[in-house]
Order: sequence, then C-alpha cells, then structure tokens
Amino acid sequence: AAAPSAAGEPARPARPPSDRPEGGAWGEARVRAALRWAPGSRVYRSDQEGFEAGPEEATWFHGDLSQRDPLGESGVGLGGLAWFGDRWGAELDLRWTRARVLPDFSFPSHEEAVDDAGDPLDLPDPDTAWDYTEWSHTSITFRLMGRYRQDLPGPLYAFGGAGLGRAETVLFTWSDRAPQLVDTPMFGGRVAAGAGLDLGRVWAEVAVGELLTPWPVSTELDADLDIGILPELALRLGADLGWRRATFEVDGSEIEVVDAVHSLNIGIVGTLR
Repeated sequence: AAAPSAAGEPARPARPPSDRPEGGAWGEARVRAALRWAPGSRVYRSDQEGFEAGPEEATWFHGDLSQRDPLGESGVGLGGLAWFGDRWGAELDLRWTRARVLPDFSFPSHEEAVDDAGDPLDLPDPDTAWDYTEWSHTSITFRLMGRYRQDLPGPLYAFGGAGLGRAETVLFTWSDRAPQLVDTPMFGGRVAAGAGLDLGRVWAEVAVGELLTPWPVSTELDADLDIGILPELALRLGADLGWRRATFEVDGSEIEVVDAVHSLNIGIVGTLR
C-alpha cells in the first residue's frame, strides 16, 4: 500500500508492518524485573614496587572443585529494564556478593625491608602465619543507565547506553604490622552497547560495557536468556564476565590490581505492560 501524499507529489511506500511477535519485550512502557542467584569464580592479583603500603604481592583464587568453596562467590541480584516507547529506555542492576577470602602473600625478606635511605621498615615478620588469614568480603555493585534502541531486520535490535556505575575490588595494606583487607569501591560513568533477539516467549541480549573513573577500570560482558513459562513470567539464564584493573596510590606507593570476576545467573523475570 502507498502512504497518502499531498496533491502533485509522488506516492511513497509505507513502512512495512512490524514482524515482531506479540508478547515480547517490545511495546510502550514495557518493563522486565528480574531476581537472580549468581554463583561465580574470582581470580585476583595485586602488585606493588616496594613494601611500604602492603605485601609485595597478594593473590587469591575462587571457583574450583578442589577448593573448600567450589562456588567461590555467591550473590543475588535485582534488575529492571523498561522501554518508554520504541526507542528510549532505562536499565537498573543491583548486585550483592559475598565470599571468603584466603589469599597468598609475598613478603619482603629482612634484607629487602628497607626504605630508600637503607633504614629498616617496620613491617611484619615473613615467618609468621599471616598467609593463612581468612576474611569475609562483601561487595555491592550497581548500574543505572539510559538506553537507545535501533530496530534491525526481523526480531533483532541493537542498543547503546550511558549512565552511572559502581564496581568494587579489594586492597591488602598493613595494619598493626599485619595485612588487612580494604574494600575499595570504584564509582564513575558507564557506557555499553549490545544486541538483542525478541521472539516473544524467548528473549536474549548480549552487551559489553565499560566503567570509567574517568579512565577504564572495569570491562563487563553480559549475556541473558529469558524463556517464558507463564504469560507474564520467565526463567532467566545468564552469564556475566568482568575484568577489573586499576592502580591505587596508598601511602605514597602504587598498588596495581587485576581482578577477574565471573558468574552464572539463574532467576525469574516478571513482565508488565
């Protein structure tokens, strides 16, 4: 069919009807709210030149069947995605994670534990059993972003977004001549881009995002799959991969952190129109 045109103007083809199935995530004020459980693994390493701020090196690894805690970390998450019309939307994601931390430390020898002037530093004795100190670590991360969506052929779409985000890592510093764990949040702007598939009762998204403080400190790759089990209820399966890397200045020393946090997700999703 041709679109109506003014007198004397050639008729223009009308936009073809949407081939997206009913019952999917599309539509005005379409909302998805998710609750999920997220077991995961973690590989952490921090290094510094010198020993003034903390151990020369700290490492820990979680998420192996040979470990006492095969799941490594476990957490819960709340999320929401709302579309206001066909193009603009908003996303909220809040995650709470808890883990036991049993790190390995690299301590300086007595000969190495001196300052630039050659005077001894008041540091722990490397022969003590501090390597076996265990901590409980709780982290909270979130993202709050606006989205813009562009239709692609068939049931596909692409999107981009920007907003605020918070990630968290840890540092190990000296306290009373012993290592201590310090929760270290990273807050800043966040940008992301991805693609989605909407088949009505089956919906999937893949996205890559970056947290900026203002330099890049956390890269995340997320994938979610929703499978409808009731008209307004779906089962969610997903995976989140995160790589954090940052340099922190503590007591005049720079501590470099590389922190890989990966998780699997299983949960439920409710939808509203």
